Formats: sequence, C-alpha cells, structure tokens
Amino acid sequence: MANARLDLDTDQLAQNYEEINKIYQFQSGKMLVDKLGDLTGLRILDLGCGTGTLTIHFAKLVGPTGSVSGTEPLAKRVALGNETIAAENKKRKDESKHELHVSLAVGTAENAVGMFPAGSFDIICMNSVFHWVQDQAAALAGIRKLLNESGRLAICGSSKEHYHPQSEKNRVLAGERYREHVPGGIARLSTRSTLHSLLQDANLLSRTIDLVPYEVTFPNYDKLMEFEMASTFGNFLDFRFLPENLRKPAELEVIEAYRALDKGAGIPMTVTLLMTIAKKF
Repeated sequence: MANARLDLDTDQLAQNYEEINKIYQFQSGKMLVDKLGDLTGLRILDLGCGTGTLTIHFAKLVGPTGSVSGTEPLAKRVALGNETIAAENKKRKDESKHELHVSLAVGTAENAVGMFPAGSFDIICMNSVFHWVQDQAAALAGIRKLLNESGRLAICGSSKEHYHPQSEKNRVLAGERYREHVPGGIARLSTRSTLHSLLQDANLLSRTIDLVPYEVTFPNYDKLMEFEMASTFGNFLDFRFLPENLRKPAELEVIEAYRALDKGAGIPMTVTLLMTIAKKF
C-alpha cells in the first residue's frame, strides 16, 4: 500500500481546505462531538486537526477551565490554523471574553505519544483522519497511553464498504490495466469489523460502531475536484505508484469519471460514516 505524500500540499490547497472543511468534514465532526456530551473543563487532543476548525470548536466547548491541543502533519495547515486562533483570541480579548486555550503543532498520529505526557487527555478525536494513518495499530497503542483512566477516543470516517467521494477513482483503478499495480491505494478506509479488531487489539472498548448516512452535495465538477485535491493534500491525481506509461491515462480516466457525475444540477452523494466512541479497558 502506497503512502500519501505530504510534500504535495501547497498554500493554496491549505487555504482551499480551510474553506471546504467548514462545509463538509467540519459538519461530520460536529456530529461526532455531539456524541461526547458535556465537554466543560476537559483536556482534548484533536489528531489530524488540519487547519483547526474542529479544534477551535472544541476549545469553545471546554471553556476557560479546559484545554485543547491539535496535531497535524501538514505544516502549512498548522500555520494557517494558528493564525486563525490568534485572530480569534484577539477578537475575544477586544470583546472581553476569555481566551481560548488551544494550540496546534506539527505531528502525526503515530508520534503524538512522544509529544505529550502519558494520561494527558480526557478525549482524543480523529475526524476524517484515521484512514490516512500509516501504522494504525501503533497510533492506537500510543493513543491509549495518552488517555487518562476514564479517557475516550472518538473516531469518524468514511466506511470502506459504502460509497464515498473517492469511489469513482477506485473504480477506475480496479480496471484491468491498472489493478495489478494498485495494492490498496493511499487511504486505509475501515470496515466495521476491521475498526473493531484494531480497537480491541489496542485494548480500547467500543460498544457500538455506528453507520451514519451523511448527505453532501457539490455544486459542480470544479468544486468536487477542489474538495478532492484539498482533502487529499494534493494526492488525488498523483499516480506515481503506476508504471510511467499508465500515469497519464489513469489521470484522464479519473477526471472523465468525475466529470460524468456533473449533470448540471449539482453532484449529490450519500456518504456512510463510521462513528464510534471507545474507552480504555
């Protein structure tokens, strides 16, 4: 399975993600947050926080007695998020409101365990990020160490067994001339059973893994492609895992497949999300 390239991210992709995230992934993140109940005073870690939109939302919910940290492997998105936090706190100071206790740092889900003391957090959140984690078992083992004794892990992401925005690309790459060169793609989407097994192996108990239908509509092909490129930090049309003579044909076929979705009246999609809250045992 190929690893996603972090060097393909750009300032423009980071800015696009900041805007697109508010419409799509932030909304599913808020659905996950609603499952967590009252967050006042809690210490929260948002892994794979992107530009920090959900992280800032958490900071408002924990209030002046809580704190939120975010980690993200893409430095441009961390910088953009910290600029947003600084502006938000300046505005809050001018309005005589309490400062948000939130900060973002560059880091991966796997190395987060080395960034914070053991038992630091009441909640660790992974919204639309678990499928990007290269070593999911190692990340979960580290997460367990970072949670306090009553800590919870909240995960939300697309189900591998259902339609999702990259399904059309996967269909193209499953074609006869490509499939032998595609060992699994760059995203490690989970099924209910694989996620349950990973959590169980990490001694994290999840009583239920919910399948949650989520309706999204892209205005047109250009906006859909903008989403794909920003949310995959430039990897969506990167076909380096294919032989050189197949890279351009694959790119053109994928573009054609997504253009075909645009019938001139928006591109609706029903995405099925996996959502779960797991506890240490």
